[in-house]
Amino acid sequence: MTSTESQTVARQGVAYDAPAGGGGRWWLAVGIGVAVSLPLGWLLSYGASLPFMLGLFFFALFGLVIGAVVYRAGLAARPIPSMQIKLGTAVVITVCFGLSLAKEARDYPIDMADHVSRTVQLLPDNMTSDELSADVVTFIQTTLRERYGGNGTIGYVRWALASGRLEYPVATMSDPILLTPAQNRFWWVFRVLASAVLLTFGIYSQTSLLGSPPDTQAPAGAAESQ
Repeated sequence: MTSTESQTVARQGVAYDAPAGGGGRWWLAVGIGVAVSLPLGWLLSYGASLPFMLGLFFFALFGLVIGAVVYRAGLAARPIPSMQIKLGTAVVITVCFGLSLAKEARDYPIDMADHVSRTVQLLPDNMTSDELSADVVTFIQTTLRERYGGNGTIGYVRWALASGRLEYPVATMSDPILLTPAQNRFWWVFRVLASAVLLTFGIYSQTSLLGSPPDTQAPAGAAESQ
């Protein structure tokens, strides 16, 4: 049996060969983890707006939940090679975190439209509240597309890194309305990086355990042969 097909396991001072795990059962567990991460990643996007960065707590918590699901689903495939664990975990993390950030970027123009509607006391001539909200969304999307390379996630991230500020002019107000993300540029970067780290920690702290062999006894008769 080659080194890639087996690994030596020591139990009660006895060494014996156990078949390496992974393979289809592990990738099935990864698929289950991706499926679970979709609704949780969607929910995590709302953490951006929580005060005092309380949303960071949920990245760690949901990471532990997702990691525990993957661990349970892949338990029968232990021991799984380290590279497979890292690659599969990276897939789950990317899907969950990417969805969270994509939804944050998608919701930003809508959130700012609501903010402007609440701020403007006197609507411009011949403009309804719904038309004002639609104009804000169009203004943000057009600005991100023309100045930052896209009105989706990429443009949103580049804008948040570059300035994180937009000024929306209103005809009935002397000063434009400042549009920003939930945090200013420095704290936005910190929050995004910290959330990625906490999510990674939560998931990998569980999936990394699948690299250990199952707690089984040595094959019968192995002790007598020593």
